[in-house]
Amino acid sequence: MKCASNGEIMQAADALKAAGIAPVVLAAKEGLALINGTQVSTALTLHGLFMAERLLEAGMVTGSLSIDAARAATRRSTPACMKCAASRARLPQLPSIVNW
Repeated sequence: MKCASNGEIMQAADALKAAGIAPVVLAAKEGLALINGTQVSTALTLHGLFMAERLLEAGMVTGSLSIDAARAATRRSTPACMKCAASRARLPQLPSIVNW
């Protein structure tokens, strides 16, 4: 395995030796424990991402229904008007709200 040390690429073993660091030697099942922990972290992260997507969709529907229930004007929500708005963060969601 190669790595960068002091701006030059070299073998990892040589870089550890140059830095005076002993390589880590794993005991039985320690490598497996590292891999299993990574899988759990990845699974929990993806679960959080999927829940956040569901919350975003629910917020979009709630906002659309609120606009419809209040009979609010949607002409201000046209892309031409939104380009003039101070906050451009609303632009990606605009078609979903207006066309819902």
